[in-house]
Amino acid sequence: HPMSVLRRGHYAENLARYLALFPRDQLLVVRMEDLNEAPDETMARVYAFLDVKPIPFTRGHGLSAVVPGGNRGGYKEQMREDTKARLERYYAPLNAHLKRDFGISL
Repeated sequence: HPMSVLRRGHYAENLARYLALFPRDQLLVVRMEDLNEAPDETMARVYAFLDVKPIPFTRGHGLSAVVPGGNRGGYKEQMREDTKARLERYYAPLNAHLKRDFGISL
């Protein structure tokens, strides 16, 4: 169902479920964009948060740099502009909630 796909992007709702069980300082949110654009810095944040010794990882792109066999997919066609605009309108209030309550910008 299309709504189930859209609901996956309701990040604030999903984070709220975790925060009902764990204190905020026990939760680290990592954006995939950060992992793709700055894997060293992002993984340094993860290691520091977990208070573990960093492990070496193979250079690559994004998740595949950190997790062997990570997401290497792509799309054959670009998203239509009207579809992109519709999704941006749909997610705008949800992303504002995410920014306000969790300090996360998408």
